[in-house]
Amino acid sequence: MLARMASNFYWLGRYVERTENTARLLEHQLERLVDTAADELAVGWRVLYRALSQPPPEAPADIDEAEAFLIADAYTLAGGLVEDSTHPASLISCWRMARENAREIRPRLPLRVWVCLNQGFLWLEDTEFHEVWAQGPVALVNQAIDRLRLLAGVVDASMARDDAWRFLELGRHVERLQQQIVLLDVGDRIGRRGNDGGSMSWADLLRVCGAFEPYRRDRSLALRRGAVLGFLIRWPARSRSEPGFTSRSTTSPGRPPSILRSSRFSRPAKGSARTTRT
Repeated sequence: MLARMASNFYWLGRYVERTENTARLLEHQLERLVDTAADELAVGWRVLYRALSQPPPEAPADIDEAEAFLIADAYTLAGGLVEDSTHPASLISCWRMARENAREIRPRLPLRVWVCLNQGFLWLEDTEFHEVWAQGPVALVNQAIDRLRLLAGVVDASMARDDAWRFLELGRHVERLQQQIVLLDVGDRIGRRGNDGGSMSWADLLRVCGAFEPYRRDRSLALRRGAVLGFLIRWPARSRSEPGFTSRSTTSPGRPPSILRSSRFSRPAKGSARTTRT
């Protein structure tokens, strides 16, 4: 496989995973708008933007007014992560970059994969955020997650387990591992703060990682820092734990793990590959 094509498959996987990561973080935050205390919502927005390595939208200079902005203006905060094409971590930006990488390799992509990815992007591009927000803050994010999971199912059912699929899967799991490490770091830092700076509960960190119920079932009803972080890092049964990432990204059917050490992964691709890295 040409290095350029391998790079496109790799970055396609990364941007699809990045889109889902943003959607999952938004889903967790928006589902809490109705019955969560205002100070906890403010902490949640800080965690969300820091987990995406992005500063929040411009807030008033006054500390009290800035706090009120983080608490109350959920529409602006969520909108920046959904429809702002200038925001590198927004749903529309990540989906567009995934589509651009897929467009470069259309001859190697199954038609159903391209159609599913392209239809998802066009749906999001044509969606009026303010209209969907009126139906419910989390409605659009839930639809985006459903479309991304449909895409994952089409990829799994349609693609042969060849080099193209391996590079695509590698990109997905590398992105997932990176995002998970950042989220755990941010959650740990904010989770250890005192009352003056606000704190993120360990239950919220488990929920946003999709591990709250398994933790309570397999470990303990008590939520302690060491136990929670250890569970999120080492639990091999969960796809978003560190062993889950590394085991999937270092082995694949019919191919030795040495493919992952190939220099082809670090080669910059021509054309779109240079513009897709952020």
